[in-house]
Amino acid sequence: MAIRLRESEQIQAEAQLHWANYVVPGIWAVFTFLAMIGAAFSKMAGAALFDFLLGSMPLLYVFLKNSNKSYVITNERLYVEEGILAKSKRDIPLDKINNFETAQGLIQRIFGAGDVLVLTGNDRPTKLTNVAESEAFREAASKLISTKRAS
Repeated sequence: MAIRLRESEQIQAEAQLHWANYVVPGIWAVFTFLAMIGAAFSKMAGAALFDFLLGSMPLLYVFLKNSNKSYVITNERLYVEEGILAKSKRDIPLDKINNFETAQGLIQRIFGAGDVLVLTGNDRPTKLTNVAESEAFREAASKLISTKRAS
């Protein structure tokens, strides 16, 4: 995380990414690993190496993508950083945030993860993907915004 805090700014919450993001690429990796073993026993070493690379790439990509992702709420802003090679950084002042929504796909519902949509004025929503305990994160962010507006 490369967030530089401003004067009198404190981190209030940081979203943790859920491991469910690894389920589909992990299943893919297991199947291609089994294909690699089959190719190795049939004396097709080149095919075994290709199967290993093919099977591990989606899992490696998701790992790199998640390790370079950061969602932080301070007492002044929501900070979003994403990207493996090309970085995308976004600061959203808390007073510009209108609402939060959560969304869950099938795998996210099974494992308790979710996406948090941050709604601001006329901008498109900012999507925080695969957040662990997304409802708790949304609730903490909403309470923080409510207390900031009340003061």
